[in-house]
Amino acid sequence: MSLLWIIIIGLGASIIGGLISGRLVIRKVTHDTKRLYARQIKEDFEIMSILLFMSARSFLELIGYHIKDFDANQPKMIEKVNQTIVNQVRKEYQREYERRLLKYDLSKLISQVEELVKDITNETTGFNSFFSKYPLHASYFDALYQASSAVELIIFWRNQIPEQINEEQKRICISNVTSYLLDVLDCLLKASSEIKYYCKAKAWTWRLIVPTTRT
Repeated sequence: MSLLWIIIIGLGASIIGGLISGRLVIRKVTHDTKRLYARQIKEDFEIMSILLFMSARSFLELIGYHIKDFDANQPKMIEKVNQTIVNQVRKEYQREYERRLLKYDLSKLISQVEELVKDITNETTGFNSFFSKYPLHASYFDALYQASSAVELIIFWRNQIPEQINEEQKRICISNVTSYLLDVLDCLLKASSEIKYYCKAKAWTWRLIVPTTRT
């Protein structure tokens, strides 16, 4: 083998080794940071999500969805069970949302939307308060960041309701609130599973030896 080929192979191996090492370092830092942040936000996340889940359940029950099996109680809730319920509600909603919303008194729907947004924006336990307190922490959990976007859209459509002239337009706003509410529930359930996982996870180095099973 010529000297040139030895040099090329050596450089290639160095580059590949560097890339692998860099990727492992990034994964280690990300894993251990999530592990630390999950433990720091766990208690406030549970309080916030309980309030939002209960408010969401009241709103969905008002428009006729039977979701009594949706368990809002952290930390013992089973996210997969709640996720199945949310997915089922979403399918029903997409199939018949116009007819369903037309069945119910508009003033009651608006009142429930107001209560929902009031809980979301609660200064101590609401989602906005949580996100303001933990912006860096939340950025490490994709589902939390996605929930934040959906929450902002809920607030936007709620603020559009008084601007609309007729009932049909107001019901469209409420329909959009409902759609984004389901997105928030979906994201928070995913975030809950992830936070629980990282709270129990070993440090990344130990995880290589004793893997933590994701529930």
